[in-house]
Amino acid sequence: MSDPKSYVSTHLNPTLTPALVALCRERPADPVTWLAEYLLAHKPSPPVTQVVADPEALLEQLLADSQTPCALPVLTHARRLQSGLRGVGFSLLRALYTFYDKRGALNKTMEQVCREPGFGVQALTASTGLSLAESVVRAGQRDGVDTSALVGDATAFFSYSWTGTKLGDMLDAVERGIQRLEAEAGGEGRVLVWIDMFCASQNLLGGVYRDDANHPKGSPGYKARKEDTDHIFDDALDAVSVVIFYLSPLEGEWKAPPHPYLADDRGEPLAGWIRHGPNAVTRAWCLFELATALAAGKRLLVELAPADRARLRDILETDPESLDQTLADIDAAEAQISKVEDREYILPRVYEAGGFHGVNRQVKAALRDWLAETGRELLRTAPALVLVHGGAHCLCGRGTHRDLAFRLALATGGAAPRSAPLLEIGTEMTERRSEAGASAG
Repeated sequence: MSDPKSYVSTHLNPTLTPALVALCRERPADPVTWLAEYLLAHKPSPPVTQVVADPEALLEQLLADSQTPCALPVLTHARRLQSGLRGVGFSLLRALYTFYDKRGALNKTMEQVCREPGFGVQALTASTGLSLAESVVRAGQRDGVDTSALVGDATAFFSYSWTGTKLGDMLDAVERGIQRLEAEAGGEGRVLVWIDMFCASQNLLGGVYRDDANHPKGSPGYKARKEDTDHIFDDALDAVSVVIFYLSPLEGEWKAPPHPYLADDRGEPLAGWIRHGPNAVTRAWCLFELATALAAGKRLLVELAPADRARLRDILETDPESLDQTLADIDAAEAQISKVEDREYILPRVYEAGGFHGVNRQVKAALRDWLAETGRELLRTAPALVLVHGGAHCLCGRGTHRDLAFRLALATGGAAPRSAPLLEIGTEMTERRSEAGASAG
């Protein structure tokens, strides 16, 4: 129980002090009755528990509102919710999954989800011109419901490529990242993720409001009609402690989009150019985001699509060199950008980070560390694995020996020449473990 002084200070003074001040000012003939009536008239209302927002209902309301699009964003950049406060929570992600699942859109790529007529992210935010996260908060304020569980202080940043990434796989990867981080924290705190699709204005980024004839580049009108890319990514990265990097697809080849290279001295990509492996390591924004985060000491968490998670062990056991080659091929200079003007923002930052070589070195090292740790974890959980290197076999048991074996298997990092074969890892069948162990002895 609190002491009497604290009790009076907390429960009486906020109402009684102004009442006594008013009493002294009025000096009524019957001060006791006057004070009693004043206190009754100014009795504070009991606290009202705000209704928690239903995220699916808010999304449906935004869809209905989209029938009246705004001519310009309803808030100026200065009045908008700060970028680092637009983190998206698990419940809103689940609502987005349900919303788009109902419309058969989970297998659509992120480009399609953004621009899909009728219910894409641009359509959902047409009535505000803001990001989806901001639009959800405004809809909640209008309806008098609490959206703090849906949008709030970002703690993680999701970096991925729109090219070839399906919405369902992306949402699965984000949710898995959230679950891993929350499990590590033991239920303390919550994880909200900054995702450009939902946390930046896709109408501003898509040039929906641009009018270069009347508002040329450099004018206030021009700035009001484009997203504030000078600040939104930096603010978001400053706010978070973790970058979740989406590294799917691990395998396969795909036709590169007709987008220019980040380096303006590399010419234009060849028509029909075929790239392979993860989309994100071929996109300038993704490499820039990851390099910036690593330089700032942020933690890297790699996530994969469900199909790649299922395949990762097989790849590491049968053909780990393919993944190492994918990492060796990372070249920030040949990373692609959707818009030429992106160079104005990214290139100066690349040079600050030591140029293309510096970015390549930093990103490769971080991803190789992830690959090595992933392999070590597989070795810790596998009963027995056989390493094959230049014809020499050794059976790896538990603990230190297995850890050492995989550290050797994935110690590429530039120390070994590229011509040296990467150690292949194969799993012996259970019935052959005794024989393998005897041979190794």
